[in-house]
Amino acid sequence: MTTNDPPRSLRLRLYRAAKLFAFAMAVLASADLTAFLCSRYIRINRSPSLPLGLYRPVGLPLARGRLVSACLPLPVTRLGRARSYLPPGPCPGDSAPLLKYIAGLPGDVIEVTSSGVVVKDVHLRLSGAIQADSHGRSLSPVPPGRYRLRDCYWLAAPHAQSWDSRYFGCVPREALREVLVPWVTTTPPQPVGDFRARKSGGASM
Repeated sequence: MTTNDPPRSLRLRLYRAAKLFAFAMAVLASADLTAFLCSRYIRINRSPSLPLGLYRPVGLPLARGRLVSACLPLPVTRLGRARSYLPPGPCPGDSAPLLKYIAGLPGDVIEVTSSGVVVKDVHLRLSGAIQADSHGRSLSPVPPGRYRLRDCYWLAAPHAQSWDSRYFGCVPREALREVLVPWVTTTPPQPVGDFRARKSGGASM
């Protein structure tokens, strides 16, 4: 090897990068197949309120703490599309499904407070509403009060800026499409126990 040859570690990195690039090109070349597989077998999350990456639908019943995809009611979808909270997709209003956890079930009493949301005497972590999004556009949180869910579900995520039911309220059963589990994500999803972290009246959020 001459002194002009790159070190072995650099050659290895270049080789891996070339393999990754070739793989990406192959995926792009088969866009139709990729779109079909995505529509049937995987869901892509680009929202920072959940770990970025791929999720797969599973045949599990709806239950508290499970991750679901939802096609939101059209008025909500229109706002989400106008502000780019939702990417384009197959839901009404040319919207992609929203991915959130089920935090409240039909029959539950939801208490919305200035410090966050309480479900069955448990504070949802990082559930306090904000008045404006990251671009300074005003938001309209659900007013403080106690609400009993009637044939609808409260959706949330353990993220301070999650766009969820604290802004658009509960969603009907027909809006929920499927239960999801992580497949390939940038970081491990937070345990549900971290999502529903503190008893009402305990330490501050």
